[in-house]
Amino acid sequence: MTGSGRTLLWRDALPMVARYAAHGCGPEAFLLAFRPYQSAELERREPYALFDSAHNVALDAAITTGLAGLATLVALVALAASGLARRFRAAPRGAARALPLGVAVALVGWAAGGLFVFDTIATALYFYVFVALGSVNGERSTVNGKKDRLFLPFTVHRSLFTLLLLVAALGVAVPRLRLVWLADRQMATALALARDGRLAEAVGHGRAAVSNGEALGPAPELSHLLARVYARAGDPARA
Repeated sequence: MTGSGRTLLWRDALPMVARYAAHGCGPEAFLLAFRPYQSAELERREPYALFDSAHNVALDAAITTGLAGLATLVALVALAASGLARRFRAAPRGAARALPLGVAVALVGWAAGGLFVFDTIATALYFYVFVALGSVNGERSTVNGKKDRLFLPFTVHRSLFTLLLLVAALGVAVPRLRLVWLADRQMATALALARDGRLAEAVGHGRAAVSNGEALGPAPELSHLLARVYARAGDPARA
């Protein structure tokens, strides 16, 4: 069991932590930095894969931003977790505990997913929203030593502010997730059509997939798969 090659990928990527501990290899540079570390076993297991991530948030942070970046990530999670724990204990029983509990569950979900995948624009945005919600302290000490609520939306209209924040996050994330899903479906269709010999249709779907993928940034995996479609279509120049 290799988890779609993930255990092999983690094994091969682990030595990169020591190599890039001081400064990291840089954001979006994992694909190039990983090549000298990729084993023949992983190449045989996933011959068509382009590894642009370690598929583990902690490993990605350590390799691309160094140990300082990993420490910062851990500190943000710890800050949010401690803040949520304090707010949960301080809140009266009942509905008042729903917000810190809900954010804590969401943060745990992000962490669980981060064990096996990498952050996208959407998940990174949600992570920082969760950290912000967990870190905000709705109270402060006055000169007299008494606690006085800050005039912040988090305390005055917490539910409304949270709703607006989530709507804004969804407004950013949903269109991008739709493009990712659409590109994935189009490329899957292209590969299926190529296997069935319907090559002209396959090329059309493949080009559409790359176009949708590149709307969010470089899409080397999709380009690589499109090259396979071109190769099946008998167009080695484009492949």
